[in-house]
Amino acid sequence: MISLKDHLDKLEAFLVMADAGSVRKASATLGRSQPALSRQIQLLEDALETPLFERTSRGIQLTGSGKKLKEFSQRLMHQVDELEAQIHSPKQIGPTHIRIGTFESLSIRLWPNLIIRVRDRFPGIRVGVTTGDTEDLFRWLLEGQLDLAMMCVQAKVPNDLVKVDAFRDSYQVYASPEFMAETPRQPLSNQEAGNLPIALVRTARCRTGDTIMDLLEKMDLRFHTIFEVDTFEAAANYAREGAAIAILPGIIAMPSVRKHKLAPLALKTVPREGFGPHTMALLYRRGKISRNLVSALHKELVRWYGELSVRADVCLESQNS
Repeated sequence: MISLKDHLDKLEAFLVMADAGSVRKASATLGRSQPALSRQIQLLEDALETPLFERTSRGIQLTGSGKKLKEFSQRLMHQVDELEAQIHSPKQIGPTHIRIGTFESLSIRLWPNLIIRVRDRFPGIRVGVTTGDTEDLFRWLLEGQLDLAMMCVQAKVPNDLVKVDAFRDSYQVYASPEFMAETPRQPLSNQEAGNLPIALVRTARCRTGDTIMDLLEKMDLRFHTIFEVDTFEAAANYAREGAAIAILPGIIAMPSVRKHKLAPLALKTVPREGFGPHTMALLYRRGKISRNLVSALHKELVRWYGELSVRADVCLESQNS
């Protein structure tokens, strides 16, 4: 007989799906395929002999049994977090001061919130953040100047470094609400889009190694006015100020979407789910930092991204309603 006890490992995926309200969004957050995620939920439903979700015109929502399982799962996960925090005291998870490297845009949009979460969970740990490009972060990790790095890695990782994938992301075209109000007819054709000024990081790449310019060429998108900037945060600022539209990864755009300062701009040749998929990862040098600490940071990072994705989606729904 199938028992829920045999499938407790699937509860975290269930919670992400319950919060996301969509198999597609949950799949992107967890970095798993939609069929694999659906199979996990099906196993939970088989174990409990009851449906946990029902489909609606706006996605999926919890059934009565699903709501009860969500409450139980949240209590269980909270208890697990408390136990881990007690077991993984600062003495057991490594140095009390960890040095983390990342890209400048991520240091602005991601790390302040994440550092607060880590500090609340591990009060004895102090976190320092340094920014640089991919080559800088690789070198600093190997030289011991950094304990950990969070970055999008497309190049081959040096043998002495360990990579732990955190979540998948993709690029999308964004614009300010004021710009959107002046462009009511969407999706835009390639010709209409090409007449708009755009801000982008030309050297940014996706999982296949293609640059943003390569990806635009494949979609037959040619812009007459391009503002080339060094960071995604600079590109986002062009869009927020209404000076241009911008190509941004979701992790950079979502905080501004949540504050109603940016929204996706629909283009006929750009998929709704975005383009240029890439993976954000944590990297560290073998034997340099505790795996328990990496695991704790990884868990907080995945949860933060999932929560931010859900809040951004809610804001978009309110803007479109």
